[in-house]
Amino acid sequence: MEINDGEILLLCKAAQKDDQGRYSATLKNPKGSDTVHINVTVLDKPGAPEGPLAVSKITPESCTLEWKPPKVISDRVLSVILKLERISEWMYMLGLTWTNEL
Repeated sequence: MEINDGEILLLCKAAQKDDQGRYSATLKNPKGSDTVHINVTVLDKPGAPEGPLAVSKITPESCTLEWKPPKVISDRVLSVILKLERISEWMYMLGLTWTNEL
């Protein structure tokens, strides 16, 4: 908990998806009390995409990759970065990264 002039900041770094919901906070001082209701949403990165990876429309310059969405989905993911790395003359490694930045 961090107390500043006019605000109190509560931060929970270990929040789980089950922790989201409606919470109430009551502040009291010698002059009285006040209660506020807060809707808490826990955001997380999505899970790994579900396989199998389907490759189609293969040309010397490109191909189309398709997979099933992850079981755990996040509203905060704005883009997916695919990184293709050549391992040998005939083999490539595909890396997948989720980001909440454009």
